[in-house]
Amino acid sequence: MSNIFKSIKDFLHLQKEDISDSQKTQNMDLGNIDKESVHIFEYKDKNGNFDYSKYRDIQITANKKKIDKSSIDERDLQILSCWLREHVSPLSHGLCHGTRRGLEQTFFHKYTGADVLGTDISPTAVQFPNTIQHDFHEIKEEWLNHFDFIFSNSYDHSYNFELCISQWMKCIRPGGVCVLEHSDGHVQMKATDPLGIDRETLIKLLTYWGEKNNFFIEEQLFIPLEKEKITTADFRFDNFYYIILRKIR
Repeated sequence: MSNIFKSIKDFLHLQKEDISDSQKTQNMDLGNIDKESVHIFEYKDKNGNFDYSKYRDIQITANKKKIDKSSIDERDLQILSCWLREHVSPLSHGLCHGTRRGLEQTFFHKYTGADVLGTDISPTAVQFPNTIQHDFHEIKEEWLNHFDFIFSNSYDHSYNFELCISQWMKCIRPGGVCVLEHSDGHVQMKATDPLGIDRETLIKLLTYWGEKNNFFIEEQLFIPLEKEKITTADFRFDNFYYIILRKIR
């Protein structure tokens, strides 16, 4: 068996740096951003408090219903990999969050040669190579300042996007990048996708949070949808942008 993913295997048995239930909240600092432009589905218990169990159960159920579906297109990640090879060095370790079937880590490894680990909150994660069951709001101590890049198109599944971004940036080494995919599919909020946000508002939020968390928006890559071409995706949205955040220190 290849030793390419030896470092990834080492992660499978590491302890998580858990967030206690009492710390879990959907409250976010939106600064001067119009709150009406950030749509958040609230998971509340009978007392009106954040119900993490409800959030987790809804996410796992949705994952299992769509386990055979993916919006990931190999061509898109090949283009992104080209950008990463040109702008991120060294390029040895990647992390992809909310990967369901694990296509992200497969394609990024294929086109960058990096060791790439994937996560998903559902127990189905263990069915796929180089994927662990993990809530992406939490981090492992060994991940701190470790990864050259993080990728996700699933941040709209976050119950607290500010916490999510803060945690991910802690895992990126200085000079590394976080790549967020945004499309028309990220605009509408619903129980399975609790964050609904348009690209303009997303840029404003990330700019504001970047000032507090030592990162900045380096680039926005637009990859047009070529409907006449064969795609590896099972379904596609329009207006694909990849927002690239660079960690300063």
